[in-house]
Amino acid sequence: NLLTPCRRAKGGQIMSRVLTVDGSVKIGAYRFPDRKKPCLCVEKGNTCTVYGSFIDTDRANEFMNELAALVGARDDKERLE
Repeated sequence: NLLTPCRRAKGGQIMSRVLTVDGSVKIGAYRFPDRKKPCLCVEKGNTCTVYGSFIDTDRANEFMNELAALVGARDDKERLE
C-alpha cells in the first residue's frame, strides 16, 4: 500500500492524495475542476465513485494520513496544495 500525491488522472479529475492497493484500487481525496471541495473517492478501473467531500484540503490531508496509518501504508509526506 502506498499513499501518494498525483496530479492528473483519467476523466480530468485531479487526484490529491491517493492510497493505492495492489495497483488496481485507489482510495483518496480527489479534486475535480467543477467542485470547490476535495472529494472522498474510490477508483476501480475506469470508474471513480464519489462517497463524500471534505470541508477543506487540511481535513483531506488529515483523513488520508490517518487512513494510511491505519492500513500501514508508506507515505511520501507530501501534502495537498
